[in-house]
Amino acid sequence: MIIDNHQNRSLVPQGMASASSRKDQRADQDYNATLLKTLSQNLNDKIRSPIFVLKAYTQLLRQTDDPNIIERGLKLMEAATVTINRIMNSYNKLADIYANENQEPMSIYFKQAFFTVKSLLAEEFECDKIEYIVDFSCQSKIWFSPMYLKEILSVYISNAIVHNQKLEAITISISSFRMNDKIVLQVKDNGLGVNLSRVKDNVKDPFNNLSENKECLGTGLSKVEAIAKVTGNTFTFESDLGKGATSSFLFQQ
Repeated sequence: MIIDNHQNRSLVPQGMASASSRKDQRADQDYNATLLKTLSQNLNDKIRSPIFVLKAYTQLLRQTDDPNIIERGLKLMEAATVTINRIMNSYNKLADIYANENQEPMSIYFKQAFFTVKSLLAEEFECDKIEYIVDFSCQSKIWFSPMYLKEILSVYISNAIVHNQKLEAITISISSFRMNDKIVLQVKDNGLGVNLSRVKDNVKDPFNNLSENKECLGTGLSKVEAIAKVTGNTFTFESDLGKGATSSFLFQQ
């Protein structure tokens, strides 16, 4: 099954005149309102649990002198604080993409961006069981924002790793090529796959976590969608249960 954003409308940057009709402008406004509502609801759901922990243990620690309870409470409160900080940082990164859509493009090599991202992810994930198969021979570079390109690669690769932690070995294939009037960046994995018929378009919703890993916040594809919108490009996510996943970003030329 395939999830794509080809039917989604682009955001109309604030303060800029739109060439679309009033009908299109209204549709853009409706989409923006829906996006903000979904983001707020999902953020509220995500942050409710750690806030509950902080409130509960704040009250409990005021009523006890037991050192074991105090130690356990402080550890849980620290963990809850870290979780809230991660959630808010992820929210801010997503908001920044929409707020700062005019990133300066430049000619950048896919290989250069990949090795930068790979090095950063090596600090976060166990790399011994990951095999990368890389082929940028068909299209070596792209005119695009370096920051956005690295973010797309980071999301696609980290998703392939996080969603397949149970596997003894993970193979991630990364390639770039031309398809009609577009340049395609594609990341495939040999992982567990996702039943997209169950989640449908919700797979792109911010803070919608499809992974069993509770550390995963579920903002990856929503950031890719945001980049696609503000740059006028598209992306697809294909997956079937037990058959891995394929993530593609299509650059309009």
